[in-house]
Amino acid sequence: YLVWNEELRTQLLQIYPHVDPARVLVTGTPQFDMHFDPATHWSRADFCREVGADPARPIVLYTTGMAHHMPGEPRIVEGIADALRAMPDLGPPQLLVRVYPKDRTGRFDALRARRPDILFPPARWVERWLTPTPEDNVLYTNTLRHAACGVNVASTVSLELCMFDVPAINVAYDPPDEPDVRVPFARFYTYDHYAPVAASGAVTLVHAPDAMGAAIRDALVTPAARREARRALLRRMFGDTLDGRSAERVADALLRIARGGRT
Repeated sequence: YLVWNEELRTQLLQIYPHVDPARVLVTGTPQFDMHFDPATHWSRADFCREVGADPARPIVLYTTGMAHHMPGEPRIVEGIADALRAMPDLGPPQLLVRVYPKDRTGRFDALRARRPDILFPPARWVERWLTPTPEDNVLYTNTLRHAACGVNVASTVSLELCMFDVPAINVAYDPPDEPDVRVPFARFYTYDHYAPVAASGAVTLVHAPDAMGAAIRDALVTPAARREARRALLRRMFGDTLDGRSAERVADALLRIARGGRT
């Protein structure tokens, strides 16, 4: 068993006490390795040119979720865009939306057409297999790097924002006038996998639409306010595995397994 951190190793052994502890290896997760490769770093000017952003204005990043789990997100996104328009003293900030690359519903098409002030750079995935390309990985890591703050609904992206010391804001309210919400958005923050993030103090939970603008303003004006909590959360979640070498550790572990445990 390959796990992210010591805490997950302990939990696995508690749930499955018959498992040999020597068979549970802490490797970290390769999905974040790209963020720690200096060869992927773009200048702000290059990144903004790529996505059509103004390098002089703060970028607020919204990363969407799965359409069937988080219906009505276009309403949330437009509400955020409206709130940013009311912040001329801060730029005003510009909203960049990364649509979940596996979302093929087209649910943001109308908003994209109606609101040219919202940036929707396309994800560079292989359409047939719905998998990211190396080029998309580079675009994504620079999107996080150059964001001034990020907003999402209970997403792993919150952890990635912490890696870049970028304030993370979580939507804990349902989209206005959305009849298809089966699971209240606030409930996501009580689930076992995300509750530690929500309780860490590293992210800001916003429980009402009219509170989102203030939360974004706070993040832009005082970005270091939750810095220590972000660092503590990363230590808890990853220990010392955020070094860009998790894939190597996974490969080494698989080789040891293939050799019957021999090094």
